[in-house]
Amino acid sequence: MTLRIVLFPALLFTAGTIQAARSEGSADLLRIMRVVDSLKQLGHLSEVSVLLDSAEVMARYHGDATVLGRVMLEKAALLETRGESGRALSMLYEAMQEVQRSGDSLSMAEVLNSIGTIQHNQKNFDKAEAYYNRSGAIYQRLGLKQKTGKYWNNMGSLYEDMGDPAHALSFHRRSLGIWQELGNTGWAAVSYMHMGTCYGLLGKTDSAKYFLEQSMHDQDADSKGYLMAITKVNYGVNENRAGRQHVALRYCKEGLAIAMNLQARLLESEACDCLYKTYDAMGDKGLALEYYRRAVELRDALFGEAKVKNMTRIEMDHDFEQKQLADSLTRAKRQVEEEMLHQAEVAKEREGRNIALFTSFAVLLLAGALWSRLRFMRLSKGRIQRERERSERLLLNILPTSVAQELKDNGKALAREYAGATILFSDFKDFTRISLSMNAQALVEELDHCFKAFDRIMVAHDIEKIKTIGDAYMCVGGLPDLAPATPANVVHAALEMQEFVAQRKAQREAKGLVAFTMRVGIHTGPVVAGVVGLKKFAFDIWGDAVNTANAMERAGEAGKVNISEATYLLVRNEPGLAFTGRGKVEAKSKGVMEMYFVSHASVSPSASTA
Repeated sequence: MTLRIVLFPALLFTAGTIQAARSEGSADLLRIMRVVDSLKQLGHLSEVSVLLDSAEVMARYHGDATVLGRVMLEKAALLETRGESGRALSMLYEAMQEVQRSGDSLSMAEVLNSIGTIQHNQKNFDKAEAYYNRSGAIYQRLGLKQKTGKYWNNMGSLYEDMGDPAHALSFHRRSLGIWQELGNTGWAAVSYMHMGTCYGLLGKTDSAKYFLEQSMHDQDADSKGYLMAITKVNYGVNENRAGRQHVALRYCKEGLAIAMNLQARLLESEACDCLYKTYDAMGDKGLALEYYRRAVELRDALFGEAKVKNMTRIEMDHDFEQKQLADSLTRAKRQVEEEMLHQAEVAKEREGRNIALFTSFAVLLLAGALWSRLRFMRLSKGRIQRERERSERLLLNILPTSVAQELKDNGKALAREYAGATILFSDFKDFTRISLSMNAQALVEELDHCFKAFDRIMVAHDIEKIKTIGDAYMCVGGLPDLAPATPANVVHAALEMQEFVAQRKAQREAKGLVAFTMRVGIHTGPVVAGVVGLKKFAFDIWGDAVNTANAMERAGEAGKVNISEATYLLVRNEPGLAFTGRGKVEAKSKGVMEMYFVSHASVSPSASTA
């Protein structure tokens, strides 16, 4: 994702807002907005928030819909900068209603542009383009050059993020022409920053450096604002791309410091991503992993599933309200037409006929009202059902089916004891050493690939996955109402896991890549199973059998499946399995225990690869 300025114009320059306050003759609001502008330039966003709250109260008190809409636009800009996209979107839809009442075309264009910005930040590019074009059409119709320049800037930014920097450059050049014509160095700096970014994406790092430096030159050298932070981070990205990592490190760190001061979460995430790639290129895997994790956490907070669901809900609510409004207007128009027809009939027909017509009319109105209510109920029921199904899928992805049902029915799930559970532990050998030779992203992707394969194996054998702990994988069978897999099922699943890892190792080594080998341990014994926690609750199992299974894994060897004597006695007659007795082996924290290697009957156990 490319860092860009597509945020609400009011967040950077508030001359338009100040002029609006002046035209409305509100001296108090004018003073407040002047202070707001000064505080934003200094990065004091907490104080800005308080002042905007005061401005909103004043605008509502005076019934000034135009100023109220503009104040709400400012507040939404502040929320979006802090990563609170859901609240910002709700506020913009409310501002749209205020602006519609005032009939202010310019304010409507600003609201549409701001909604487009949120959709852009959330990567809903089709919706963003639609809102940008609606706002741009108003700016051009009103003959507003500066606003049109900002519209072209936003379109260029959109094409940057859509992976078309060459097309984006054409928009940024058009916007730059306007800023040069108007002598506006502030917005010219924005266009220079974007042009530098586009040239960087096209691999022209020298041109990129020139335009990014021009952007910083046109800004105040001591600026700690949003534009300077973006320019510094993009400069760092370009320097890293050009192989100048030490320069990249300086600029990315400076950009991160400003982003943290502004509480700009999206910018903070991109700065961390820049530092991760820079440290990775410098060979500092420890710091690279630290910044990678930080970037991922910030990105999840901004674009995670819960955030997407909330955004979708807000949009659905707005669309539904608009549809209800359109239906109401249609019904009102029909009622007026029917009333006029009724009045015409009154002049022509006898009194009895008039009464009959009036009664029919009332029946029709009642039928229309009932039909409208029925439609509303059907729509609502459908939405509720879709949300319920989403919740069901999420819950079943966390808990076993019967436990999830019990939790829904009773608000809690009772713990249960199981006498013959078979627990499996797996762990990648020398994981820490291997991880140091891989960059952070490749490491996470490889773990994800392996664990997804293990998940599919568990489903095929009716085994319940319990959790992953770093590179360790834990699952259980033998819970009759939850995971009915027999001990033999669990052993076969373990062998399939080892086969997958061996095949994956061969594929990666053929490409010259490092690969994992894995130990697996299995034990059968009594456990207690249940749900723990109030938030982010999880299904888990406890008991000495769990510790013993873990000990089997630790005492095993890479590429093999090590089972306890208790499990061996249950599966020794299983067709297709072969066993190699290991005798009594020291198991960590458990003392000396009888253990066995198990393999497919057609394959004799190979020598240890540990």
